[in-house]
Amino acid sequence: MRMNPAPGRTLLLGFRILVGVLRPMMVRLTDPHWTGAENLPPDGGYIVVANHMTNADPVSFGHFLVDNHVPVKVLSKAELFRIPVFGRIVSSAGMIPVERGTAQAGDSLRAAKDALARGEVVGVFPEGTLTHDPGGWPMRGKSGAARLALETGAPVIPIAHWGMHRIMPPHTGRIITLRKQRVDVAAGPPVDLSDL
Repeated sequence: MRMNPAPGRTLLLGFRILVGVLRPMMVRLTDPHWTGAENLPPDGGYIVVANHMTNADPVSFGHFLVDNHVPVKVLSKAELFRIPVFGRIVSSAGMIPVERGTAQAGDSLRAAKDALARGEVVGVFPEGTLTHDPGGWPMRGKSGAARLALETGAPVIPIAHWGMHRIMPPHTGRIITLRKQRVDVAAGPPVDLSDL
Protein backbone atom coordinates (compact mmCIF):
# COMPACT_ATOMS: atom_id res chain seq x y z
CA MET A 1 0.00 0.00 0.00
CA ARG A 2 1.40 3.35 -1.03
CA MET A 3 0.74 6.03 1.58
CA ASN A 4 1.07 9.77 1.10
CA PRO A 5 2.60 11.24 4.25
CA ALA A 6 2.74 14.98 4.81
CA PRO A 7 5.32 16.74 2.65
CA GLY A 8 8.85 16.07 3.83
CA ARG A 9 7.74 13.25 6.17
CA THR A 10 8.44 9.56 5.77
CA LEU A 11 6.36 6.77 7.21
CA LEU A 12 7.81 5.33 10.38
CA LEU A 13 8.86 1.68 10.34
CA GLY A 14 6.43 0.82 13.14
CA PHE A 15 3.55 2.26 11.12
CA ARG A 16 4.54 0.13 8.13
CA ILE A 17 4.69 -2.95 10.39
CA LEU A 18 1.24 -2.24 11.88
CA VAL A 19 -0.27 -1.78 8.42
CA GLY A 20 1.53 -4.88 7.11
CA VAL A 21 0.19 -7.06 9.94
CA LEU A 22 -3.27 -5.61 10.60
CA ARG A 23 -4.47 -4.73 7.10
CA PRO A 24 -4.43 -8.35 5.79
CA MET A 25 -6.35 -9.40 8.91
CA MET A 26 -8.95 -6.70 8.26
CA VAL A 27 -9.26 -7.72 4.61
CA ARG A 28 -9.89 -11.30 5.78
CA LEU A 29 -12.40 -10.44 8.54
CA THR A 30 -14.32 -7.47 7.17
CA ASP A 31 -16.54 -6.47 4.28
CA PRO A 32 -15.71 -2.75 4.33
CA HIS A 33 -18.22 -0.11 3.32
CA TRP A 34 -16.39 3.23 3.27
CA THR A 35 -18.12 6.56 2.65
CA GLY A 36 -17.16 10.20 3.01
CA ALA A 37 -13.53 9.93 1.93
CA GLU A 38 -14.03 13.18 0.01
CA ASN A 39 -14.28 14.90 3.42
CA LEU A 40 -10.67 14.00 4.28
CA PRO A 41 -8.50 17.05 3.49
CA PRO A 42 -5.79 16.40 0.88
CA ASP A 43 -3.07 17.67 3.22
CA GLY A 44 -2.31 16.81 6.83
CA GLY A 45 -2.57 18.93 9.91
CA TYR A 46 -6.07 17.85 10.91
CA ILE A 47 -7.81 15.83 13.62
CA VAL A 48 -10.02 12.79 13.03
CA VAL A 49 -12.41 11.82 15.83
CA ALA A 50 -14.47 8.64 16.11
CA ASN A 51 -16.83 6.70 18.32
CA HIS A 52 -15.38 3.83 20.39
CA MET A 53 -17.29 0.58 20.89
CA THR A 54 -14.68 -2.20 20.97
CA ASN A 55 -10.96 -2.75 21.41
CA ALA A 56 -10.80 -3.37 17.64
CA ASP A 57 -12.07 0.10 16.70
CA PRO A 58 -8.62 1.64 16.22
CA VAL A 59 -7.96 -1.07 13.63
CA SER A 60 -11.13 -0.41 11.57
CA PHE A 61 -10.64 3.36 11.98
CA GLY A 62 -7.04 2.94 10.79
CA HIS A 63 -8.06 0.60 7.97
CA PHE A 64 -10.41 3.27 6.56
CA LEU A 65 -7.71 5.92 6.77
CA VAL A 66 -4.97 3.70 5.30
CA ASP A 67 -7.28 2.74 2.42
CA ASN A 68 -7.64 6.48 1.78
CA HIS A 69 -3.86 7.08 1.93
CA VAL A 70 -3.93 8.85 5.30
CA PRO A 71 -1.29 7.84 7.85
CA VAL A 72 -2.58 8.67 11.33
CA LYS A 73 -1.14 9.06 14.83
CA VAL A 74 -3.76 7.88 17.29
CA LEU A 75 -3.90 8.99 20.92
CA SER A 76 -3.86 5.62 22.70
CA LYS A 77 -3.98 4.50 26.30
CA ALA A 78 -0.47 4.29 27.73
CA GLU A 79 -1.02 0.69 28.89
CA LEU A 80 -0.68 -0.45 25.26
CA PHE A 81 2.85 0.93 25.13
CA ARG A 82 3.84 -1.32 28.05
CA ILE A 83 2.90 -4.58 26.30
CA PRO A 84 6.11 -6.43 25.31
CA VAL A 85 6.89 -6.19 21.56
CA PHE A 86 3.51 -4.62 20.69
CA GLY A 87 4.33 -1.58 22.80
CA ARG A 88 7.58 -1.03 20.91
CA ILE A 89 5.75 -1.30 17.58
CA VAL A 90 3.01 1.22 18.46
CA SER A 91 5.63 3.55 19.89
CA SER A 92 7.78 3.31 16.76
CA ALA A 93 4.61 3.84 14.67
CA GLY A 94 4.36 7.30 16.21
CA MET A 95 1.19 6.63 18.18
CA ILE A 96 0.75 9.02 21.10
CA PRO A 97 0.47 7.57 24.63
CA VAL A 98 -2.13 8.99 27.01
CA GLU A 99 -1.56 8.50 30.75
CA ARG A 100 -5.26 8.60 31.56
CA GLY A 101 -6.27 9.98 34.93
CA THR A 102 -2.80 11.31 35.78
CA ALA A 103 -1.09 14.68 35.82
CA GLN A 104 0.85 13.54 32.71
CA ALA A 105 -2.33 13.20 30.62
CA GLY A 106 -1.71 16.68 29.19
CA ASP A 107 1.59 15.52 27.68
CA SER A 108 -0.38 13.71 24.98
CA LEU A 109 -1.99 16.97 23.86
CA ARG A 110 1.43 18.59 23.56
CA ALA A 111 2.63 15.67 21.43
CA ALA A 112 -0.56 15.90 19.33
CA LYS A 113 -0.02 19.65 18.80
CA ASP A 114 3.53 18.97 17.64
CA ALA A 115 2.26 16.33 15.17
CA LEU A 116 -0.36 18.72 13.81
CA ALA A 117 2.27 21.45 13.43
CA ARG A 118 4.30 19.01 11.31
CA GLY A 119 1.27 18.51 9.04
CA GLU A 120 0.35 15.08 10.39
CA VAL A 121 -3.10 13.61 11.05
CA VAL A 122 -4.02 12.95 14.68
CA GLY A 123 -6.72 10.44 15.63
CA VAL A 124 -8.75 10.82 18.82
CA PHE A 125 -11.49 8.79 20.47
CA PRO A 126 -13.12 11.66 22.41
CA GLU A 127 -14.79 9.38 24.97
CA GLY A 128 -11.34 8.26 26.12
CA THR A 129 -12.59 4.70 26.61
CA LEU A 130 -15.05 2.15 25.24
CA THR A 131 -18.68 3.20 25.48
CA HIS A 132 -20.70 1.65 28.30
CA ASP A 133 -24.00 2.44 26.58
CA PRO A 134 -25.85 -0.88 26.01
CA GLY A 135 -26.90 0.23 22.52
CA GLY A 136 -23.36 1.23 21.55
CA TRP A 137 -24.12 4.96 21.46
CA PRO A 138 -21.22 7.28 22.26
CA MET A 139 -20.93 8.60 25.78
CA ARG A 140 -20.14 12.19 26.67
CA GLY A 141 -16.72 13.06 25.23
CA LYS A 142 -13.77 14.45 27.12
CA SER A 143 -12.54 17.93 26.19
CA GLY A 144 -9.13 16.97 24.73
CA ALA A 145 -10.08 16.86 21.04
CA ALA A 146 -12.01 20.14 21.27
CA ARG A 147 -9.17 21.85 23.15
CA LEU A 148 -6.68 20.57 20.61
CA ALA A 149 -8.79 21.92 17.73
CA LEU A 150 -9.39 25.31 19.33
CA GLU A 151 -5.75 25.79 20.35
CA THR A 152 -4.31 24.81 16.96
CA GLY A 153 -7.05 25.81 14.52
CA ALA A 154 -6.81 22.31 12.99
CA PRO A 155 -9.94 21.06 11.21
CA VAL A 156 -11.87 18.26 12.94
CA ILE A 157 -13.23 15.46 10.76
CA PRO A 158 -15.86 13.28 12.47
CA ILE A 159 -15.81 9.58 11.66
CA ALA A 160 -18.51 7.10 12.61
CA HIS A 161 -18.00 3.37 12.40
CA TRP A 162 -20.14 0.35 13.08
CA GLY A 163 -19.67 -3.40 12.74
CA MET A 164 -16.45 -4.34 14.55
CA HIS A 165 -18.58 -5.33 17.56
CA ARG A 166 -19.72 -8.36 15.52
CA ILE A 167 -16.09 -9.52 15.33
CA MET A 168 -14.91 -8.41 18.77
CA PRO A 169 -17.76 -7.64 21.19
CA PRO A 170 -17.39 -4.68 23.54
CA HIS A 171 -15.30 -5.22 26.68
CA THR A 172 -14.16 -8.73 25.68
CA GLY A 173 -10.89 -8.28 23.82
CA ARG A 174 -11.65 -11.55 21.96
CA ILE A 175 -12.38 -12.22 18.30
CA ILE A 176 -15.53 -14.36 18.23
CA THR A 177 -15.88 -15.08 14.51
CA LEU A 178 -13.61 -15.55 11.52
CA ARG A 179 -16.51 -15.04 9.09
CA LYS A 180 -16.46 -11.74 7.18
CA GLN A 181 -18.62 -9.10 8.77
CA ARG A 182 -19.82 -5.84 7.28
CA VAL A 183 -18.02 -2.82 8.73
CA ASP A 184 -19.28 0.66 7.89
CA VAL A 185 -17.05 3.71 8.28
CA ALA A 186 -18.22 7.18 7.27
CA ALA A 187 -16.30 10.45 7.41
CA GLY A 188 -18.32 13.63 7.72
CA PRO A 189 -17.47 17.18 6.69
CA PRO A 190 -15.28 19.25 9.05
CA VAL A 191 -17.04 20.28 12.26
CA ASP A 192 -17.90 23.97 12.27
CA LEU A 193 -16.17 25.49 15.29
CA SER A 194 -16.51 29.10 14.16
CA ASP A 195 -18.93 29.95 16.98
CA LEU A 196 -16.31 28.92 19.54
